[in-house]
Amino acid sequence: MSRRARLVAGGCTLLLAVEAVPLIILWGVEGPETAGDAALVAVSSPALVGIAGFAVALAAGLSMPGLEPVKPLPGPVDERGGTSGAGGACGPHLPTSQLQTGLRRARWAAIAALAHVAALALAYVLDNGARAGSRAFGESLDDGSAMWGFAVLVIHGLVLDPRGLVAFGVAFVVLGLARRPVRAAVPGRAASRTTPWSRGRRPG
Repeated sequence: MSRRARLVAGGCTLLLAVEAVPLIILWGVEGPETAGDAALVAVSSPALVGIAGFAVALAAGLSMPGLEPVKPLPGPVDERGGTSGAGGACGPHLPTSQLQTGLRRARWAAIAALAHVAALALAYVLDNGARAGSRAFGESLDDGSAMWGFAVLVIHGLVLDPRGLVAFGVAFVVLGLARRPVRAAVPGRAASRTTPWSRGRRPG
């Protein structure tokens, strides 16, 4: 699994976990039955569709130039944002470059939050349409009530519901982690620990 795939999976897991925090509050306030109902809502089909929309937008952001995950480099990782050692030296980061990178991170985090809320709202509209039937859903499309309902859900998710803000924060953090340098694994290190002569005995 590539590092980008791991970052997307970790971001989706973190988003799902953070959005499930109110379940703990419901457990202590309303009781286990209410918490169970809320848990079903948290893992319902519309909620998972919203997570999928977030994942698609986050993966697209991680493929953009300047936001793509940093490849592992040899040498120890420098805490200031680079690597030391042969082949791992990095030049200084200009403030203008850092500002542009931060703006790109904020823009793609906002896109991921919008994709999360829009996918969630669309899933709710389609779910309600499936319950009402094809004829009633077709009529709602004709008179525009379905589109208005979708727009209201999106605005509610971005302005009143904390899901949009939570999705923005998670995406911003993941996009920042992608640019942190990582240390490449040294080949043969694990194998050298299990060889007989590494424990003071000669082979044969």
